[in-house]
Amino acid sequence: MSKLRIQRPIKVYLETYGCTANRFDSEVVLTILSENGFEIVEKPEDSDIILINTCIVKGATQRKMEKRLKELKRYNKPIMVLGCFAQYMPEKLKEYSLVGPYAYDRIVEAIQKTLDGHRVVFLDRSIDLGTKLDSHTVLLDPAIGIVQVSEGCVGSCSYCAVKLARGKLGIVEKEKLVEHALFLIEKKKVKELYLSSQDTGLCGFGLYNIADVIKEILNKTDKEFRIRIGMINPFWFYKIKDSLIELFDDHRLYRFLHLPVQSGSDKVLRDMRRPYTTALFKDSVAYLREFDRYFNIATDIIVGFPTETLEDLEKTRDLLLETKPDIVFLSRFEARPKTEATKYKQIPGFETKRRSRIIARVAEEIALERNKMFLDKEQEIFVIRPKKGKNVYYKVVYLDKDYKPGSIIKKRIKSCDQNKLFV
Repeated sequence: MSKLRIQRPIKVYLETYGCTANRFDSEVVLTILSENGFEIVEKPEDSDIILINTCIVKGATQRKMEKRLKELKRYNKPIMVLGCFAQYMPEKLKEYSLVGPYAYDRIVEAIQKTLDGHRVVFLDRSIDLGTKLDSHTVLLDPAIGIVQVSEGCVGSCSYCAVKLARGKLGIVEKEKLVEHALFLIEKKKVKELYLSSQDTGLCGFGLYNIADVIKEILNKTDKEFRIRIGMINPFWFYKIKDSLIELFDDHRLYRFLHLPVQSGSDKVLRDMRRPYTTALFKDSVAYLREFDRYFNIATDIIVGFPTETLEDLEKTRDLLLETKPDIVFLSRFEARPKTEATKYKQIPGFETKRRSRIIARVAEEIALERNKMFLDKEQEIFVIRPKKGKNVYYKVVYLDKDYKPGSIIKKRIKSCDQNKLFV
């Protein structure tokens, strides 16, 4: 790398990909840089250095990151790779400076050394979640406040690269989470609060749970806002379901949960090393829908896992038809390097694509069916943007005219598609 001598404030351009946790990390980075006199610019061509916060959860995502890195080279700027790709596969990124998701306290040093012509590799765990929360005041979207409630994982799924990138579980005291949530609500005046994690069911991990955090937040402020709970695995949800369900009586908590099941076959779940059965997932859905039949449930499905048979695929289809999740995040399996699943004989890509189309059609039909339940019904809508809001079920509602963000209006739903409602 050639040395760049810059006397004025250093201009930094940052792109972010991936999950809510990555968005939170980017906000932490931007906060640290802003507090240290860096100038954040909106175009790569205006920068002195380009930062890209990466995701590697799927093979297709990794290829997207690699393509984007090639595209960014045309600006002839130093490029620094942040996040999961840097942590998970540094051997693929030998021409770039690297900063992993637990080394953002060294981001200033990393940029300065990179601009001085050095390649830095900061992948050690030098910052914890509590410090990240303390370093989080810049928001990518002023309407949305993200509270990372835990980091890392305790699972051992045979196919997952996320644990290799995010590492072991890290938690903080409940009081710090509540304090930061209240800061975002009362000082930053966010409209939505996203409680995020690789698995929000691991929040507190025996010391407290996500329900304890939510209860304190709701009790300590009378501001009008909404809380969205991030992904929680059925195994952990079922352990805290009774303490969590009573909180949904508060209109500020969206009646929405993301419960990833991955497959309708218990055999495949065992091979995936998922810590639950399809019966537990069904019981979880039934529990929520008994509380409220409109309860919005999202799930994840992976098709084409190496040990999945056509009978297993049919079980996945049947599971969706029985439980009727509003949202299905569908993935075609592709073995990730360094995971146990690479040892299995893989199903050909054309076959996983065919199976994906089968499940996608079912998921789309269910999504439309669920949204049609709201037709001709008056809904209380919390306005997020001037012409866009959400009902209590976290359903996106497109409005007929501009309304003030943060206001609550009542409107009758006139039409819908599989993704949204219209007044």
